[in-house]
Amino acid sequence: MAEALKTRRLPAAYRGETRDACRRILSLYPNTTALIVIGSVATGTWDEASDLDLVWVYRGKLRRKWREELDYHYEGPVELVPFNLSQVRTHFRQHSPMAHALQRGLPLYDPEGLQHRWQALTLGVPKQQWIDETYDFMWYRFEWGWDSLQRERRFHRLAKHPTEDCSCSVSEILTRATLNLVRLLLVLRGHVPLCKAHTRELILLVLRGSRLRQAMETTLRAHHEKRDLTLGEARQVAYLGQWTKKQLVAELGVPPAEEKAKEVRRLLARR
Repeated sequence: MAEALKTRRLPAAYRGETRDACRRILSLYPNTTALIVIGSVATGTWDEASDLDLVWVYRGKLRRKWREELDYHYEGPVELVPFNLSQVRTHFRQHSPMAHALQRGLPLYDPEGLQHRWQALTLGVPKQQWIDETYDFMWYRFEWGWDSLQRERRFHRLAKHPTEDCSCSVSEILTRATLNLVRLLLVLRGHVPLCKAHTRELILLVLRGSRLRQAMETTLRAHHEKRDLTLGEARQVAYLGQWTKKQLVAELGVPPAEEKAKEVRRLLARR
């Protein structure tokens, strides 16, 4: 390893596992160009339940079974966010929230001084291309999650499950899509959220009413816990997602993904 890992700048609770993860990456992937911590640990807003978000920047491609090679588990405290250099350049061209986060991140390994160059760039609010692509993709993902909710609701009614014994669950896709649509709404209002804690702070400027704010808390909690939703939670998250979609449609119109979603619904209706 040509450059020592700078894990001592991390809170003590994260150093061991982060150091181990970085060493495994560098030993198996010498095409790694940077390892940078973003999110709440980088911004100093972390708490004992926070994950550590580690952006892994590399040249070329990863092998198909990189997760198995690194013994990487999504449920663990270190969450890997892999990007090749081309993808990182696209984020900076588009002034995406990821570019903002990388610019303010904590570099643990950066022998080429990439972050120093990123810090010299002036980033504004995300560009329209990023907004349009994110809107279209997350709208479609939300429709997947919405479909999961409707299936579970139908099953729940047919099975006549007592609420206290209900084992129905709704895909976490609904959570992720809703949270990203909320972040997109913040961007349209001139804010660039850097982590969940920052999103929670900024969203108070946008959400009005206790029901929406409670739904936001449920969304953030389920996203942090990386799990599927109960039916009750899913109804809250879907309520927030539908409200957010209405705000986005008022500003951006209906995205192309809605036509794809309609086609999927038509196909499902024929079964």
